[in-house]
Amino acid sequence: MPSNLLSYLPLLLPFHGFLVAALEVHGSGTANPSRCYGSVMEEMQARSKIPLRMTYRSVGSSIGLEEFVNEFNPLRSADDFGSGEIPLSEEQWQGFQDANVTVLHLPTLFGAVTFFHSVPDMPSLKLTSCLLARIFMREIKDWAHPDIREINPGLDKLFSSISHNANSLGKTLRIRVARREEGSAGTDAITQYLRLSCPQHFPAHMVGPLPEWPIDTEACRGTLGMNDCISDVDGTIGYNEAGIGLFEGLQEIAIKNKYGRLLTSQIAAANGGIGVKESGVLPSEPTADFSRVSLLDQQGEYTWPITILTYIYVRTDLSFKTNPVERALLIAFLKAMYDPSFVSPCQSDYSFFLADDAALKLGMKGIELLESSNMAPEDPIWTFEDRPDPIVGTGTYVLSSNRRNFPAVEREHNIEELEDLQAKVLQLKAKVSAMKSELENQSGSGNDGEAEFSQKYETMIVAGLTMATLSLVFVLGISAVVVHQKQNHALEK
Repeated sequence: MPSNLLSYLPLLLPFHGFLVAALEVHGSGTANPSRCYGSVMEEMQARSKIPLRMTYRSVGSSIGLEEFVNEFNPLRSADDFGSGEIPLSEEQWQGFQDANVTVLHLPTLFGAVTFFHSVPDMPSLKLTSCLLARIFMREIKDWAHPDIREINPGLDKLFSSISHNANSLGKTLRIRVARREEGSAGTDAITQYLRLSCPQHFPAHMVGPLPEWPIDTEACRGTLGMNDCISDVDGTIGYNEAGIGLFEGLQEIAIKNKYGRLLTSQIAAANGGIGVKESGVLPSEPTADFSRVSLLDQQGEYTWPITILTYIYVRTDLSFKTNPVERALLIAFLKAMYDPSFVSPCQSDYSFFLADDAALKLGMKGIELLESSNMAPEDPIWTFEDRPDPIVGTGTYVLSSNRRNFPAVEREHNIEELEDLQAKVLQLKAKVSAMKSELENQSGSGNDGEAEFSQKYETMIVAGLTMATLSLVFVLGISAVVVHQKQNHALEK
């Protein structure tokens, strides 16, 4: 056998007497939950006894929806499932109905879209919806505007050392507006919110995932590009999914909700304010038309006014996946998106909120419909083993929480060590900074002898070198994690 074929042997498994490649499930769509989906897929691959190849292509809500509809091949989507925060339009949904194709909206994750800024020394900036509308429409272009300063007295300190002559205001005091370059659910959410809450300053033609923004706004590519746009230039305002911006340490802007309470998404989250807060918002069936579903500006004292819901779009007919085990695997992935043992990290690590109540019921209804429509009694099904189940847990189609592959074990071990190293680096940084300040003070006062000063200086240098060494180990450790991930992915291809 040619040597290059030997590497593919681990990816082959017996199925009804044949050798077949690793079982596959692929999706595409919105960028927001990509890390969540990747985490669930990786966990499934680690728990599986047989090789799985599962991927999610992060391309944005608009493209994800386009690929799910797939006008080039009405019989199936471009991928196994799509995902986005924008439901199918009424026209798209009706088109499927006319073609006798049933599609499901499975509500999986709730998130908050919020506004961030990089005004120096202003961690608690407050803005009303109308001020936001006027800023994004470029009616207000300066942080020194009296309407902004009226509700932010702290801005006076920022301007106290700067001339109030408009001609001498520095660039850092100008408002730089960052917005998404491509169509996005975040853009759709904030434009709907601004139109809904301040129609006199935000026109209807600006509502949508890709409006025609004023020419002097800054186009930013993707969610990470938006983070960079905001943080790289002082005085910038932009918007992003809350978890993504907060993870990068961006400063959030406080806004008022429908109740009239001034709050940030963090305060809303701490008080259970992110999710479906009004009855009748969601349809009763996952096969229904979701085009009018909106979670914006709901009632409630702590309800966040720009809440979005991430859907998984899937057709009820999965016959395009000819292998029944792969059909069952797709259904198992959908189940995992509602299973806390798989999806909890999406909340703890990525700041999403899991489906509950009406959203959870819809998801379960949709999955039951997929199973009844696509799986025959003789078809194998994937099961989940949380506690050790002798003999049964060793089954071919069992996803066991007690099973780990080598890269996963190594990665978890490396992450624990990296966290310890990171804490030590931070401690050393604080010690070096304190010693540096002490040495500077003693050197300036002339009280210390030359020998004592030299000794303390050498101590600081040694501490600095130790910190640098630990930092290097930290970086190498991260590299090791990446290498293990790449090796794991290579084995799965």
